[in-house]
Amino acid sequence: MIARFCLYSILKNFRPFSAFFVIYLILDPAAGGLGLDLFTVGLLIGYERLLVAAGELPLGVLADRFGRRRALAACFGSYVVAFSGWAIAATQSDTRALAVLFLAQTAYAIGEAFRTGTHKAIMLDWVDSTQEASATHVVALTRTFSKLTEGITALAGGVLLWRSGSLSWLFWSAVPAAIAGIGLSLSYPRWLEGEMTRRRARPSLREGFLALARRPGLAELLLLSVGFEVACKLAQTYLQPFLERGLDARDVAIVGGRGALVLGAFYFAYGFVGGIGASSARHAERWFGARAFALVTAAWGAALTCAGLVVLPADVPVAVLGAGFIVLSLLQNARRPVFVATLNRLMDGAQRATTLSVESQGRSAALAVLAPVTGWIADRAGLDVVFLLLAVSLAALGGLGALRARRGLAAPPPGGA
Repeated sequence: MIARFCLYSILKNFRPFSAFFVIYLILDPAAGGLGLDLFTVGLLIGYERLLVAAGELPLGVLADRFGRRRALAACFGSYVVAFSGWAIAATQSDTRALAVLFLAQTAYAIGEAFRTGTHKAIMLDWVDSTQEASATHVVALTRTFSKLTEGITALAGGVLLWRSGSLSWLFWSAVPAAIAGIGLSLSYPRWLEGEMTRRRARPSLREGFLALARRPGLAELLLLSVGFEVACKLAQTYLQPFLERGLDARDVAIVGGRGALVLGAFYFAYGFVGGIGASSARHAERWFGARAFALVTAAWGAALTCAGLVVLPADVPVAVLGAGFIVLSLLQNARRPVFVATLNRLMDGAQRATTLSVESQGRSAALAVLAPVTGWIADRAGLDVVFLLLAVSLAALGGLGALRARRGLAAPPPGGA
């Protein structure tokens, strides 16, 4: 099963367009982009995250009750529609392109709502049922494959864009992997559909949510995780404009030029280092003595990284800017498996997809609000102001996490999960 879990990570993250998606949205139409400003990009992302926020909790409940394999298959089917829509948008006129773009974002949001929490719930079910590996190990291993796939496909996407000069081909190349994901999801053993699907008497939704709310330390852990992940996601959203600004200052073209190779190589390093971060999660637990302190250290490290990007001089080499984001990737990916393993000890096994969907829904709701707000700030005050706000927020989250750890609300890491 671990091999299948890793294959899932490969297929889900086989996206050669990922290194160029925001650039595709803001690039001049004459160069093959859509010519949107950052505020409109923020609205687009906010719209998608709003749909995810509205859909993922009920769909997480459905996955727990009626089958997680089916939810994953529906996720990959929605991705096929989304990737195709993004590819087609580049060939349409301005108004029609925006309409197709919103339809593609809708399909992608549906896919994300089906996926969030579902696959981790399947993995944690398998871990608890077989005891063949720890939760931290399995989550870290699959996340390593995710990040490495992101990096390799980004590099391939850079080469494809450099040779073809067409952004739409990047989206079409991701469709076959999504189709294969449908078959992989349905190939999982039926007993991994979820414990609740096997129960004759299922608790009501109200009883289920009350049970979640009563679990000590769970709500606080979820809130801190939402804050950290949202800050990192916003930083990643403006990563491509940040690097494009540096390339433009040196008259380096992206579409059809060596800028595509530079971005592809950067995202390869970004994904590779993210994979190293994920694979080091078990060591992070040992280094910092407890899961809670590993989570706190990641928040403070991310705050320092964002602050460092702000104080760098304007003429700093693009490689130096990229290095800051690579450090952020290392911290985020080292933290995530530790968080999931900590969460696994606090939540009810029968409601895993629901609980993980609650955390993801919080992220989506926050991004729905903050993506257009930060886009508006970036258009008017500059990207540096956005990153300064992110640094302050992450530092505050680290402080709150430290207080939480001192009150003993997080269990120290045992030998396993």
